[in-house]
Amino acid sequence: MCNNVYMSPKNLAKPKNSDLDKHRHALLEALLAGDSLRATELVDEAISNKWEPSSIYVNIVGHSMAEIGAMWHRGRLTIAEEHRATQIAFRLLAHAQASFITDHRVGLKAIVTAVEGDQHMVGGLTFADLLRFEGWDVDYLGADMPIEDLYALVESTRPDLLGLSVTLPESLDSAMRTVERVKSNGFSPTVVVGGGALTENIFRKRMSEVGADFVSSNSLEAVEWILEKFDLGFSARTLDAMLADIGQRIQSLRKERGISQGDLATYTENTRETLNTIQSLRDGSYELQSRILLEARVDEVFSFFADPTNLNQITPEWLHFGIVTPMPISMSADVTIEYKLKLRLIPVSWKSDIPVWEPPLKFTDRQIRGPYRSWIHDHLFSEIQPNVTSVEDRVRYRVPTGRLAHFLFVKRDLLKIFNYRAQTLKGIFN
Repeated sequence: MCNNVYMSPKNLAKPKNSDLDKHRHALLEALLAGDSLRATELVDEAISNKWEPSSIYVNIVGHSMAEIGAMWHRGRLTIAEEHRATQIAFRLLAHAQASFITDHRVGLKAIVTAVEGDQHMVGGLTFADLLRFEGWDVDYLGADMPIEDLYALVESTRPDLLGLSVTLPESLDSAMRTVERVKSNGFSPTVVVGGGALTENIFRKRMSEVGADFVSSNSLEAVEWILEKFDLGFSARTLDAMLADIGQRIQSLRKERGISQGDLATYTENTRETLNTIQSLRDGSYELQSRILLEARVDEVFSFFADPTNLNQITPEWLHFGIVTPMPISMSADVTIEYKLKLRLIPVSWKSDIPVWEPPLKFTDRQIRGPYRSWIHDHLFSEIQPNVTSVEDRVRYRVPTGRLAHFLFVKRDLLKIFNYRAQTLKGIFN
């Protein structure tokens, strides 16, 4: 039995090709012989060598299972022998997953499953665990997931990502119908489709045409795309490059703006940002805090927020947000505004007033009528350097539901909303 390995970029290694080939050959022999003990010893050895999980999952276990699948298709293995190898592979993946320890969390949720009619599980399980290693909260549903049941789960849990596994070409029609169904509503997660059935360009093209956001037969390619798509450059292979790029950008900006290294240290301490945190308070309420830096004067940023029509730009489409109060609206203290939106497809009417209006540094909106028991949102603006404005949100709120519902739904939705808001504002001003 190997010791557990703590996952960090400095603590993991990519195996040499010669070592990889040796492990592949030995594991294939063990799986063909039904030797579970030998197979476990080989995975333990790879874990003890601190090989990165992707190498163990994809390049060793996954590669061996692909060989076994090919042998079965050529008639060189019986169904019983293929099933025996598959069950050993499941145990190996579970063993590997339990052996790598990580406290990295990105606050995003994924659902991964094989499509309706597809009985294969190894590919989807591999992809699910690779996402877990990158900090995702993953629900893995197994094989042969009925389309309507999956659609209902997506609608009720609203994941950020849906991963669909398609191993055989016979399941491609089912996969396309699944993508079309999930994409048919206002809310739709990012959909990634992968598996052995997608090795041909024509199949990948058809999957993209029905709405899949990314299609690949390679799970590592899919994970890399997801890291870039969600701006989650935390993988071991990209961390060094990211830090180098950030360092170069900081030094370039420092020289461009004539800031000394000492001033930069002070500047960094004063402008450190913490985005999208929510904490529970002793009185039963919650407090959300968000802070971003925008490359503009404080009066320009405040003017943007002072125009209610700009709310549509910084609100996610899945909220179906709209202003009911007739336009134009001249913002000032005691102004009242009514909105309409949808929370998890439920129509909601929201009315708020502006008890505090202090241009260009602060204003507050307060819910008068809406989905929360109370909602007070402070917007704070400060120009911390010439043409660099800090935008801070402090929201104190109470929910009509219990803490479990807040944890499962409200908190997740608010973090997604404010993350979208932050990214959109950066796109506008930066």
